[in-house]
Amino acid sequence: MVPHWETLFDACAKEDGASAEMMAEFVRTALQPLSPDEVNEANASQENPFPAGDPLHSAYLPFNAEIWAMPTYGFPMSYLAFLQWSNGGNFTKGNREFGFFPAVDPQCGVRAMMLAYQIPEYMPHAVPFAFDGAGTFYLFDMRQPPVDDEFPIVLSHAGSLGWDEYDHERIAEDFVSALLCPGPKE
Repeated sequence: MVPHWETLFDACAKEDGASAEMMAEFVRTALQPLSPDEVNEANASQENPFPAGDPLHSAYLPFNAEIWAMPTYGFPMSYLAFLQWSNGGNFTKGNREFGFFPAVDPQCGVRAMMLAYQIPEYMPHAVPFAFDGAGTFYLFDMRQPPVDDEFPIVLSHAGSLGWDEYDHERIAEDFVSALLCPGPKE
């Protein structure tokens, strides 16, 4: 059952919902393997972070986006229903902020954010859907098959993406529960 989305939040700045055509494109393209152009762009974006005199400079190995694994499961119906209601937008619930990414946008859509932040390199099978207002992603954890059409929701800071224990925090078992979670106490 799809909730009345506006009742889940303390404050809403919603966008128009995604059209049927946009939703079809999103479902078809968001999780597809990288195109040759996307691989080239990701690989070309890398720079050795260590100065030439640093001992780690010669040890630096760039990643190869050609081998990035993309999630193989589809999106939860609850999330797709949300995008049909608001394709992006900013919302709050308790101490949590949600800056949702639009379904399809070349600069800030779900796939664009996933590739811009190289999430397949650092968190394979994670898919970002929002920021929290402080540089932390909300992501679907799609490493395992969905349970009742849902994936766990995790938080991971854009500057420390990863599946290591201290790099991410599981906050909910499904999309709607993540929206209902009031967040940490201040």
